[in-house]
Amino acid sequence: MRESLDDRIRQAMSGKTETLARLLRERHPAVIDAMLHNPNMPLDMVLQLIRKKVVNEDHIHAISTHKEWRKDYTLKLELILNPLTPRGVSLKFMRDIRLRDLAVISRRVTLHPMLREVAVNLLKTRLESMRVGEKITLAKTGPIAFLHQLMEDDDNRILDAALWNFRITEDDIIQFITPMSRAGDKLDIVLNNTKWGVNPRVLHHLASHPGVGYAARQQVFRKITIPYLLEMTDS
Repeated sequence: MRESLDDRIRQAMSGKTETLARLLRERHPAVIDAMLHNPNMPLDMVLQLIRKKVVNEDHIHAISTHKEWRKDYTLKLELILNPLTPRGVSLKFMRDIRLRDLAVISRRVTLHPMLREVAVNLLKTRLESMRVGEKITLAKTGPIAFLHQLMEDDDNRILDAALWNFRITEDDIIQFITPMSRAGDKLDIVLNNTKWGVNPRVLHHLASHPGVGYAARQQVFRKITIPYLLEMTDS
């Protein structure tokens, strides 16, 4: 026979680890609240409750203001990633989040757009102090929101890495190479890339770019398809 709610609350409020582990299946808000106010409640069980998404705003407030729990990095990240967490709580912890996890937050579609935007802005701010190796890793795997800024870096290894990011599109590449002030060395990197250096639309834009040198332009014309050559001739 199932125990009464009052019995479960009493157990949750004063029970030891074994009792609390059994109560992790609980979904009643009053029982969960009692667990969170139990001095025997371990952090790993708090994380389980957050991941199960059985905590409400009052529970989250209690967790985020707990003297010890709020110091834990994993707990901060789990709260931010939980769509039920009030934005004020998430924003309070956002500046403590590591670069890699900010990238995760910035592309988590279940989160509020404002949180994703804050994550992107923090990433952009931190780019200036990042080491080259970190920038290269981020260029390969990071969200498109700050990829364009990485591509502008003076170290062309970062641009080379960004060209292999699975999120980057043909339109992103064209947007990057279109400005007339784009340096020839960056245009050469795009041209020599085995993925984008054979793309017809990209080649079309490179062919008419004044920053492309004579030798590189010859290479472009050898790669460009007949329809685009005819179109250029007509224009």
